[in-house]
Amino acid sequence: MDYQQILDSILEIRDDIYKDLENDQLFKVKKKLDQIRELADGIIEEDDQQKIIDKISVYEFLADLYNECGRLKISTDCYGKCIDLSKKIIDENREEYDPIRDYYRHYIANRYLLEGNTSEDLEEELYEYLDEDGLNLRETTIEYYSTALKHDPIEDSEEYLAVIDEVDEKLYDALNTSRADDDYLERYRLLKKKILHDDYGIDWKDPFEYNEE
Repeated sequence: MDYQQILDSILEIRDDIYKDLENDQLFKVKKKLDQIRELADGIIEEDDQQKIIDKISVYEFLADLYNECGRLKISTDCYGKCIDLSKKIIDENREEYDPIRDYYRHYIANRYLLEGNTSEDLEEELYEYLDEDGLNLRETTIEYYSTALKHDPIEDSEEYLAVIDEVDEKLYDALNTSRADDDYLERYRLLKKKILHDDYGIDWKDPFEYNEE
């Protein structure tokens, strides 16, 4: 498959994903993101700056949607790829590439949310690519997310991730006709908790329970 065919395939799958999102069928998205990721990994960008920029755009799209699908580890990996490719542009042109700032911010935030990692190992490269602003970015990002609502760590487990799309499909089938109801979110949380426990033996705490203290 040549470069244009890869891009065309990615765009076709992307359009299908947008349709799924419009229909509130997020449970269909993960497999399609995996298909795009495999295609993106196959792009050999070498020193072609346009290919590098195209590849960054694809990984940024993947990072955002994997995050929305609850796949924080994969999202973090995609932001890492955005950073590595952005550094290639900066090193090649010896000039700033502004998007790298947001990629670092998301990357640092995800690492902190996943495992409490404060990204001290990034200080040298943050200074190299963003000067003092990079060190401030790390500090303010960690400070913000240290006070943000936390999710139950079981959401990052293989056990949970293996079934969550199936659970979301069950929730969609059961609750889709009542999405406009005032008590929809409460019913969603309670039913999700019940399905995870009764069908899969997973004890999950929703954000209200997990952060009640």
